[in-house]
Amino acid sequence: MGLGDARTQGINLGNKRNWEKDEEKKAEKVEEPIIEEPTREVEDLLQREFLQKKYEKSRAINYSGIAINGSGIWFVLFGVYSFISDPNSAIFIDIFNELFFTNISHEEILAFIETFKAHLVSLMTGAQTFLMYYQSIRKKMLESNEKSLYKAINEDLGTIFE
Repeated sequence: MGLGDARTQGINLGNKRNWEKDEEKKAEKVEEPIIEEPTREVEDLLQREFLQKKYEKSRAINYSGIAINGSGIWFVLFGVYSFISDPNSAIFIDIFNELFFTNISHEEILAFIETFKAHLVSLMTGAQTFLMYYQSIRKKMLESNEKSLYKAINEDLGTIFE
């Protein structure tokens, strides 16, 4: 019976609901025990998988940093310095001075490269040390099943300064 029928025919009390029978049916129904899924175990496994992926990513970052920083140091130590320290490169510096009307000596460039080389090597070493520390923190997080990076760093710093 729709809304339009109720307007035209009025309210029919012959089809009224029997509330007592509904209550009896509810009481007869046997409640089935609810089987709880082991959600905690699933969450632990998902967290473990998440931490494993983060650790593998940190290893990949560390190894790529070793490749980039190592090749950069080799390039600075042997590639650039061997080219600049070559006596034939003084001819190129003289040509540069004539073209651009500058007065740069070969010794000034060698001194600058020596200074720059020391700074660049220390910068690459520092960056690589940071990447190695990041990998070790991620490994500790995986071993202790800790999801917070900052909490793991705080615990690590606490052990350093105690």
